[in-house]
Amino acid sequence: MTAATKKPKHPARPRPVRNEADRETALARIAELMALEPLGIEDRDELELLAIAVQHYEREKLERARITPPEVLASLCSDGRHSQLDVARGSGIPASTISAILNGKRRINVQHAVALAKFFGVRPSAFLPRAD
Repeated sequence: MTAATKKPKHPARPRPVRNEADRETALARIAELMALEPLGIEDRDELELLAIAVQHYEREKLERARITPPEVLASLCSDGRHSQLDVARGSGIPASTISAILNGKRRINVQHAVALAKFFGVRPSAFLPRAD
């Protein structure tokens, strides 16, 4: 074997899956590993780590996709530190509007999202519907 064709002593380690491009790369590598026969110990370990990383990413993405902006607000209000009245006073949004949002009778608009984000110390996107 020449230096160019030698197998590295330590194969590249699996990386975290943080976005769709990472997911696709990991899935392609999983397919490559599944086609190997026999599957060595290092390959099995890599396969397991890649599968765990993809599973974690997909589960996390699904969880983020399921929660609605009013559910984010309800969750932040239910932490025991903030009542609806506290949120209304701190954000400048009328208490009746906060109540209507939490009861599904009104949507959070951009101005609400910005005010709520400032009050809770999070990004406004937490209170807006996801585009993906």
